[in-house]
Amino acid sequence: MAIRFLYDPSKRFMCYQKRSLSSMKINGALKTLVCIHRPDHISSMINLLEACYQSEKSSLTCYVLHLVELQGQEVPTLIAHKVQKLGAGTGAKYSENVILSFENFHRYVRGSIFIYTFTCITNSHHMQDDICWLALDKAVTFIILPFHRTWSLDRTSIVSDSEMIRFLNFNVLKQAPCSVGILVERHLVNKNQESQQNLKVCVIFVGGEDDMEALAFAKRMARQESVTLTVLCLLAAKKSKKATDWDQMLDTVKLRVRELVRSNDPGNLKEESSTTYLEEDIVDGADTSMLLRSMAFDYDLFIISRTCGQNHAATLGDESWCEFEELGVIGDFLASPDFPSKTSVLVVQQQRTIASN
Repeated sequence: MAIRFLYDPSKRFMCYQKRSLSSMKINGALKTLVCIHRPDHISSMINLLEACYQSEKSSLTCYVLHLVELQGQEVPTLIAHKVQKLGAGTGAKYSENVILSFENFHRYVRGSIFIYTFTCITNSHHMQDDICWLALDKAVTFIILPFHRTWSLDRTSIVSDSEMIRFLNFNVLKQAPCSVGILVERHLVNKNQESQQNLKVCVIFVGGEDDMEALAFAKRMARQESVTLTVLCLLAAKKSKKATDWDQMLDTVKLRVRELVRSNDPGNLKEESSTTYLEEDIVDGADTSMLLRSMAFDYDLFIISRTCGQNHAATLGDESWCEFEELGVIGDFLASPDFPSKTSVLVVQQQRTIASN
């Protein structure tokens, strides 16, 4: 008991450097760690990576970690595969579909994207350690985790509901050495270049570091020609005494939204009409629910922070109805069966574990 009180194992993954999307340049190189549990996680992760990949001038490095639960007398193992070279090598029997799928994705993009795949065979109670160690070792900026629920092809019924994956996601959120995103895919997040329709993305903003992180990820997506972005800012109808600070926060957000179309890369500028900024006055959580229901079928993907609306009028009265704490109050509502559309949701949390000098 004394050792447990004095020793916090999560401190092993603390780093002295800020690893967040909001601290990066908009056209900076992005390092992501994508976690795969089931075959149906593969397409959703590839589609999201394709949507956030900008151009050859802004590289994307993706570390793909296939997590396999230890069975019987097997020995815990971490296997590194070289995706760029044909031949899966030792341990490929566990991850053949993952390796081939991401290899095809790499060939399809043919840009400055680098993919490295790993297979982790370990006990489910230690998977979060392997994820965080790999993220720390590779200086990853963003970990993408799949939601513990998966839906059928028509997105109307639940196929699997894994408490093990949910427990794992909770632990990664607590001790990750970088920012983390949980992807709830119920609608294919795919920017089909052959289609004339753009991928419609909405970022819900209330205020705070996590919200800035969600906005930063949307920035990268908004630089795609086939992505249209809407920033929805929820304002408390009754302002508090800190209204001045809140107004300063909103001014900062507006400036960052304008930066979406005024980047440092003149060759990749977009029309201002592809990015929209909306403000809505909110009295309580019921107002927020009604507003989001009215916009349910307008977007293909909602990006929201885990703490969005925390201690704010936007979630007033809804806190007790949150089923999945890892998604936050508003994220839980967007992913619930009561939400009218089957739009996908990406819930973002900024880096929590930063060591002091």
